Amino acid sequence: MSARESDSGGPARYDVVVMGGGAAGLSVGLTLRHHTGLSVLVLERSDYRVVRTGETLSPGAQGLLEYLRVWPAFLADAHQPSYSSRATWGDERMQTRDFILSPHGLGWHLDRARFDGTLARCFESAGGVLWRRAQLMAAVRDEDGWRLRVRRSGGASTVRARFVVDASGKAAAFGRLLGVKRLRHDRLAAVIATFQFGEGEAEDASTLVETYAGGWFYSAKQPGNRLVAALMSDSDLVHAGRLASPDRWQAALAQLPHSQARLQRGRMLGRLRVCSAHSGQLEQLADPGWLAVGDAATSHDPLSSSGIPQALNSGIHAGCAIHALLTRGDGKLLDDYQARMKLDFEHYRQMQQQYYAMEQRWSGAPFWARRHGFTASIHTPFRAADPR
Repeated sequence: MSARESDSGGPARYDVVVMGGGAAGLSVGLTLRHHTGLSVLVLERSDYRVVRTGETLSPGAQGLLEYLRVWPAFLADAHQPSYSSRATWGDERMQTRDFILSPHGLGWHLDRARFDGTLARCFESAGGVLWRRAQLMAAVRDEDGWRLRVRRSGGASTVRARFVVDASGKAAAFGRLLGVKRLRHDRLAAVIATFQFGEGEAEDASTLVETYAGGWFYSAKQPGNRLVAALMSDSDLVHAGRLASPDRWQAALAQLPHSQARLQRGRMLGRLRVCSAHSGQLEQLADPGWLAVGDAATSHDPLSSSGIPQALNSGIHAGCAIHALLTRGDGKLLDDYQARMKLDFEHYRQMQQQYYAMEQRWSGAPFWARRHGFTASIHTPFRAADPR
């Protein structure tokens, strides 16, 4: 079913409008376009040229990409393989996990803009409609679904939708527009730097994690002889310690011998970037007219390496639930989707607590004391199913 103009020449009508053209939103669109006849419009604020975070794809994602029919395109992009992860967590010894021993295969260090751009092109090739540089301005619900006002580079447009998907990331813009509260479970933030190396100077393709009193550091290889490195700490500690300044960032790095040795030959490019990395969730993830996917629904600590697989997986299951609702009037999968997402997040939170509890060397420092206590929330993966 393709989008169509109303008989009176009114706004275009789509079965599903998705807010957000990242991995989660596009996985909804790809699922619906490849496995159903529903029409889909995706609204993306960027043009896919901006720097995007989420640089590592963990082993086990191949099956998700195959279901979305983007695996050949992913391989053609030649992302840097990741053969292992290394960490000093809990003591000074370096622990290495080789992916070659994993039944899920290798991981990949992504060029995230290229990855999302490829998903976007595959979605359009499957018959989906993608509006770049588009932002939702207003939404009104009526008996026919939703009337949406969208700002675009050429002006404003109005579209009709039977169903809306919130894939707007941690902002959860559509859910919060409807008055749904988002719960933040911590204040984790990332202060991110990119380092340029000479030819042959950045051969280590592993992911490295190293802890210190103020939090932990992460680094991973990127295309073009580059490494991305992130200082992970709480937002108030970043502000108080001025850790977004290069001098203070480098001073923190000096406390981590393995990370410092890895980056010492590199040249920092541009400015440090600060972004939220907190764990959080919407109190309500779905109802018969909309649902949330990816980080808009539940956001995970980068330590879990589950962000992109979770985004793809939630998008696939959301697509299955939407198809059942719109074509058969069956809301059971929608209820199942919300229940499974909440249960998965509870399991993730338990694993997060257990992992942070392993690091006791700085238990009196604010960052670690908060995680060992895990106080109340701050208020301010299952298999892909066939939808047919």
